[in-house]
Amino acid sequence: MHDVLLQMDANAPAFAAVSQRFGGTMQLVGNFNDIGAGLNVAKGVIARLAFYGLQLDLDTYYLYSDARECTV
Repeated sequence: MHDVLLQMDANAPAFAAVSQRFGGTMQLVGNFNDIGAGLNVAKGVIARLAFYGLQLDLDTYYLYSDARECTV
């Protein structure tokens, strides 16, 4: 997420205008091997998402497998 925001910062006014006009979304997808993975977003990142008018959509997937050691 931070890397994408850095790229947007290169032309912040243009990205902000497009995002606010068309309803921008930052889509995050996480694949996890353990149950209970969380997300921590720093205040500065939230402020930058707000500046760009971006909503945040997070999809998380638990990669379950019968073959893994943690399953009985």
